[in-house]
Amino acid sequence: MDINRANMDALFQNYNTAFTAGMQSATDRPTPDDLVIAELAMMGASTGAATVHGWLNQIGGMREWLGDRILSNIESGKLTIKNGDFEKTIVVSRNDIEDDQFGLFMPLIQAMGTSASTLWMRLAIDALVANGKWADNADFFKANRKYGKGKAAGTITNFVTDALSADTYKAARLAMESFVLGGGEPGEVVAKVLVVGPGLRDTAWNILKNEWVSAGTDKGGAVKNPHQGSCELRISRRLVGANANKWFLLGEQGGMKPVYVQKRKEPLLTRMDKDGDANVFMKNEYYYGTDARGAAFLTLPHLAFGGLVPA
Repeated sequence: MDINRANMDALFQNYNTAFTAGMQSATDRPTPDDLVIAELAMMGASTGAATVHGWLNQIGGMREWLGDRILSNIESGKLTIKNGDFEKTIVVSRNDIEDDQFGLFMPLIQAMGTSASTLWMRLAIDALVANGKWADNADFFKANRKYGKGKAAGTITNFVTDALSADTYKAARLAMESFVLGGGEPGEVVAKVLVVGPGLRDTAWNILKNEWVSAGTDKGGAVKNPHQGSCELRISRRLVGANANKWFLLGEQGGMKPVYVQKRKEPLLTRMDKDGDANVFMKNEYYYGTDARGAAFLTLPHLAFGGLVPA
């Protein structure tokens, strides 16, 4: 191919089309059980280097208005989330462009788009696994967290270190749907999604999908599975290695979800392929890359129950 501005612009348009296709393909479910971002996270824009989330202090629903309003505040600090920077760059030899080998890089560009689109999911799952500090400066997944003060305070425990089983799932779901928040108000959380890695796929399937379960060694036979369809089974391929045995039951309350993704900058394909660019002049190479800014954090402790099984 002749190296001129018109041809390089046309090449970039082709690469950008591949990048966009990769971004769009990442929104599809590879299998019916694959997790998608909308099932665990809310998303919003971030307008600076960091965003202060004071809204995490507000807990509970409506009450009968008798006398002065009661301020829903759990006396905790505000959570400040700093945006991180992320990038991916590939190098294309100028000689490959001249020799009409530019098509070899199309799959790499498309894969870059896929990776860019899955960034937000990656950050959301990593936030669950990291179990960072919440607005009260204690771990998000912890025992005996108090919502409110005094006799009206609610107390919740939203984790175990036990392996996933029908019994631990049952206990987690019961705990989540029985949480009492500040002021003695029921949390009214709906358990929506059980998230596991590939290693726990069969265990989770037997809990949520299998129609029949063993009646017990002393009885023999099988009985109807009481947990079938009680929530959705979802697989995250980031729950592997040291995190392979971890599992998370995620709930929803009034549209609120347990993870929040703040986006400062969406990924776009950019280029350095002009003759005056240093990489072209010095190395005879073209650079194509993408970058994004953002972060993810855990929102309200009563919306998630963690099976934090040690590696």
